Amino acid sequence: MPFLTPKSQKQGQFFLGCLSIMAAISCSTFQKADLSCSGDCAEETVKLILVKDTADQDSAHWYVDGTVGDRPYRFILDTGAGLTKMVTDNYLLRFNTIATKDSSGVFSKTKYDLITVPKLRVGPLSKTNFTIALTAKNEPDVKPVLGMNFFKDNAFNFLFETEEVQVIDRSQIPPQLVLLDLFMGENSHPYVDLSWQGVRAQGVWDTGAGMTVFDSGFIKKYPRLFRRVGSSTGTDSTGTKSETPIYEMRGFVLGGQQFPSTRIVAADLSIPNSTIKTPMDFILGFNVLRKANWLFDFRNRKWAILKMLP
Repeated sequence: MPFLTPKSQKQGQFFLGCLSIMAAISCSTFQKADLSCSGDCAEETVKLILVKDTADQDSAHWYVDGTVGDRPYRFILDTGAGLTKMVTDNYLLRFNTIATKDSSGVFSKTKYDLITVPKLRVGPLSKTNFTIALTAKNEPDVKPVLGMNFFKDNAFNFLFETEEVQVIDRSQIPPQLVLLDLFMGENSHPYVDLSWQGVRAQGVWDTGAGMTVFDSGFIKKYPRLFRRVGSSTGTDSTGTKSETPIYEMRGFVLGGQQFPSTRIVAADLSIPNSTIKTPMDFILGFNVLRKANWLFDFRNRKWAILKMLP
């Protein structure tokens, strides 16, 4: 896998997208959202739309098409977002604001208005009386994201080999597959562990992150695992840009599988970590997630790697 050239020769750009961590929300604040799907939800498929970063071949995002009411929208698939987030338009302005909440990206904090839409559908899944966060119209670097409040009640095969997500029933999980326990944060973010000889790290499995991000404090603590190879300009979920160092990270073990060395972005994760109870050492993004097919049963808090990919 080629690495970004050092800054003196070339500077790349990427969109983190990742980790819009919404402040904890009282269940009594909103109407209850009902989830339904056509048929029994068994092995129904959502097609992924892969959009690569033109400046960096190791950075990309998976999008999905959906509808709010009868209007089409395209979202980043984002397990690092607690809430689904959309850019304000004339249609969405029809709905009254029910609350305002804080949110943290990697580089900065912001506030969003929350509204309840009558229905949001993506593929076989739909939710009614569904809460989304609205961004301002004048934020061009903020993308609509489909967050964990849409996914948390279901199980999925994330088949990045064929660029699709299967909505599965628990009965479709192969009995011989060894399932691992899944820890989910207070905003339903899924956490996984990486390990090296004598070293362990914990962070969020984030389909909305264009690249994998490691906390700069962790890199300073374990410098033998990282080698500086360049720099880049990142954009977080609030639209804030920042220049960040790029490192090559040594290969690691995840889910019982050996992963190769990979490029990572270094960033101070103290801002998002200040809003959650379980701090992150990393945000696992596209350039690692694409190396496997994955199963995540969010409802029952289980996960597994289905297949390693070249």
